[in-house]
Amino acid sequence: MASPAFRASSSLPEYTLLSPTVSTIINPSNPSYILHIAPLPVHSGYVVTSSSPAHRIVILDANTIREKRGWDAHDGKGITGLKVMDGRHVLSCGMDGTVSQWDERLPPKATLKMRAPNGYGVLGFDIASDGWTCAGGTDLHGEDAHIVFWDVRSPDQPIRKHSSTHSDDVTSVTFVPAAEPLLLSTSSDGLISLSNPREDDEDEAVIIASNWGASIARAGIAGTNRIWAASDMETFSLWSADLDLVKDLGDIRLPRASLAYTPTRGERRGVREEWKIDYHIDGLWSGNEMRIVGGTNGGDIGVTSVEKNDSWELGALLRGGHEGVVRSILFDDEVSRSQFEKAMLAEQDLAWALHFGRRGCTGESVAAEGPCRGGRSSLC
Repeated sequence: MASPAFRASSSLPEYTLLSPTVSTIINPSNPSYILHIAPLPVHSGYVVTSSSPAHRIVILDANTIREKRGWDAHDGKGITGLKVMDGRHVLSCGMDGTVSQWDERLPPKATLKMRAPNGYGVLGFDIASDGWTCAGGTDLHGEDAHIVFWDVRSPDQPIRKHSSTHSDDVTSVTFVPAAEPLLLSTSSDGLISLSNPREDDEDEAVIIASNWGASIARAGIAGTNRIWAASDMETFSLWSADLDLVKDLGDIRLPRASLAYTPTRGERRGVREEWKIDYHIDGLWSGNEMRIVGGTNGGDIGVTSVEKNDSWELGALLRGGHEGVVRSILFDDEVSRSQFEKAMLAEQDLAWALHFGRRGCTGESVAAEGPCRGGRSSLC
């Protein structure tokens, strides 16, 4: 198979030590963890999802990141994914077995629901560039885990499903932007696969697959010809477009990133600090190199370059935004460009992250402890 041309859209300026500029606690009377974040059209806000006990979708104001409105979703069974389509329609998936579409301008009721067969929970989904084809990965029931395909114009029944691609929970599905029809999928079975989403015969759908030997939590596109993958055990790897292993970076929790940073008040200028990742948050392709976004249990976020040498370089450290685990980030290109220009003119430091962590910010579903301080800017 000829190597497909991939495309990754994120770009990332060089950062040093950053602090949040805007903070908020979402629904402080009934705090939950924010699990996902996605941008609405430029300057109109953001949409986030919350964990138990709320299980809500919430629209945030673009300037204050405070709640504008919100609604209950997926019958309180857990929200597992979030995207925005056409700049208006919010789509989410959940353990109720649906991918649901919402219009944030209308009353809080799903405008359509695409349902997985036999009550399977949907762990993740993606929308193809045609705007109509939706793919969702399900959890394992018995011996079957499916990749289900729908046409959003006729959502009542799936148009096909692939049940032979994976043998355990399908943890992520991603349409490859510049190489459709091509679907990247990962699973707890350790497989990372590229398949044809238009193939009706599920036994013929897989084009190529590789076994990493670890339960894969998520994956993404890295540049024009690479794929990154992260495991449940906090290991990270890079793969070619033909799914040959390019580099296995191993356990990212090893203390190997360092940074000489511009200090905040009370800190010594030029100090080199050893920084240890406790968990993986996301992968970013920026400046023709792969970067890992990782976090600490205390709420710090770091962006590390991992391809130049074995020592790694910590290019950004976001500190003071959270007091617990951070599980979702959003790099907002429009916000970053405008704020970066203002910062250069005013010669002032800005927090470049819109990130969410413990208690009203993105985190795991455990007891919230203490206040949460979110941040507004461009890496998140």
